Amino acid sequence: AFILSFGGYSIFVFILIPQIGIYGYILTIYIAELFNAAFSIIRLLEKSDIKPDVIKWIVKPILSVILSTLLCRFVFDFIFSNFFLLDRLSLTIEIFVCVIFYIVFSKFLGSISKEEITLAKKLFN
Repeated sequence: AFILSFGGYSIFVFILIPQIGIYGYILTIYIAELFNAAFSIIRLLEKSDIKPDVIKWIVKPILSVILSTLLCRFVFDFIFSNFFLLDRLSLTIEIFVCVIFYIVFSKFLGSISKEEITLAKKLFN
């Protein structure tokens, strides 16, 4: 896997950097990290004998991200559009609200169980 990853990374670097510069390098890093993550997850699933639940692990969290981001954009673009806060403060508040929406949608869609909530509470106490 290392030779495949290193070889693929080198090919992308030599092809993309002369064509599109730093963006080619950034794209190469993203591609290499995606392949690395995919190979690591596949290896982990093979060794641990865990059966992946694609709906609960991937589809529901992605749907929660999309819904929370859209709702957060709506709230801040249409409802709070007249408030002029400092950029950093506004961004911090927006991120916080988006995280809350994500948790609510995740709980509503069932991608977070009661046991996971209990575990999270124990971690923060």
